[in-house]
Amino acid sequence: MIASESNSELLTQILRRLEWLEGVVCRRGVQTNIGRVAASQVADTADLMESAERILLKRRMRRRFFTADVFGEPAFDMLLDLFVHGCIEKPVSVTDACIGSGTPQTTGLRYIAALEAEELLERYPDLNDARRSYVRLTDTGQQQMVAYLSACANA
Repeated sequence: MIASESNSELLTQILRRLEWLEGVVCRRGVQTNIGRVAASQVADTADLMESAERILLKRRMRRRFFTADVFGEPAFDMLLDLFVHGCIEKPVSVTDACIGSGTPQTTGLRYIAALEAEELLERYPDLNDARRSYVRLTDTGQQQMVAYLSACANA
């Protein structure tokens, strides 16, 4: 019974986040660094999350066949991971973001700093543990990921 309650809570969180994303997109379209994308060009938010998960899975799958040195876009992996976790309102610690990027922690921290400088993600403190902080997409980062994933869906 606990598992189904937990699944129910997760589904409720996903629905709330998808409704929020849909509202953002419907109200103002999406502003990207290359211009405005009309709301009518943005794919369904559930499809966006599924698309992001699929892209991330395929990118991670490459590591089983090729050395990590051949393919490397840890910052983009981080953005995809943060998008997916943001859709289900699951917090991502700085450490988890580094692990998700597939890089050593020091390298992951450099990517986090670079993405912060681009205003695509932001850090925020853990209110229960001062030693830990989390990262999430900024509104700009969220909008650009929605625009990118929508463009992929429409391509």
